[in-house]
Amino acid sequence: MPILLLLRGVCGSGKSTVALRVSEHFDNSCVMELDDVKLRKYGTTEKCVPNVDFEEFGRDVATALKSRKFVVAVEAFVDKFHIDLFLKGLKMDIPSEEISVVWLECSADIAVQRKKEVLLENVVRDQHRRIPNRVKYDDELCIDTTGKTIEQVALKIVEHIRSS
Repeated sequence: MPILLLLRGVCGSGKSTVALRVSEHFDNSCVMELDDVKLRKYGTTEKCVPNVDFEEFGRDVATALKSRKFVVAVEAFVDKFHIDLFLKGLKMDIPSEEISVVWLECSADIAVQRKKEVLLENVVRDQHRRIPNRVKYDDELCIDTTGKTIEQVALKIVEHIRSS
């Protein structure tokens, strides 16, 4: 069974919410987000230095894996460059029996609704415009979260992980 879930997708797709629910299904698990690195370093999630922060996030996850059975790493991870930096810090690669990759998606309109209290509409729509260019993995599980409950999405991911 994989020890790391790389939970990716555009803002508003439910990554953070689903990550917490998925982690409840595994003993000694934790959820980690790139936003944690940004808050620790800059005091805000608005600032990011990709060449440094994505690799640092990978190192943080690698450290957590030494004391945890299962880690959920959450970030949009649309661009291959960002994933490669993360994996460099993690000192792992995809494909790997230790990593399960899941992509969450929803329409831009739904994401705007879900994020209306915390993000400007143009920020959400800009990220959704990048979806067609996202890196895809052969054994990646893709889930459209539209019309699904958190529990439905989480259970589908847990089933995917346990069958890996």
